[in-house]
Amino acid sequence: MVRTILVTGANQGLGMHTVHQLGEMPDTVVFMGSRKLTAAEEALSKFTADVHHSSTVVPIQLDVTDNASIQAAQVFVADFLKTKGIQSLDVIINNAAIFVESLPDSFATNVIGAASIAEAFRPSAPQQHRGCNPQHLERAWLPVALLPTPIPAPPGVWLVQSGA
Repeated sequence: MVRTILVTGANQGLGMHTVHQLGEMPDTVVFMGSRKLTAAEEALSKFTADVHHSSTVVPIQLDVTDNASIQAAQVFVADFLKTKGIQSLDVIINNAAIFVESLPDSFATNVIGAASIAEAFRPSAPQQHRGCNPQHLERAWLPVALLPTPIPAPPGVWLVQSGA
């Protein structure tokens, strides 16, 4: 069975290393999301030789703050999966994030961006994972944001607060 995974913010740091490790696993399709497609392609070139022969890493342009980019990526992923005979996208790793002084910019990327990705890709999720049952959080698609200080959660977003 092929596993399918989308990683946002995947052209550097933890996102890139996550894609690298997932690509080493057999029977895995990993979509490597990056604001700039060339940045994802350049990052992938650093570990292409390590990608398992039965797996595929697909760089895609994906800016989590741009609705047109999100929709284009969702259509691309759905079409790619369909051409491969794959029913759904199994996992989203919402890694795209920024750390800047501007709260509105941080919020737009780190919270709204994560929620926008979860909402846009919900139709690509397996049927049984499209809703949220709090008793089965490990199987639900939830936008999650990691924030250093307590703030109210926007509708549909679960906040995981750090102790900082």
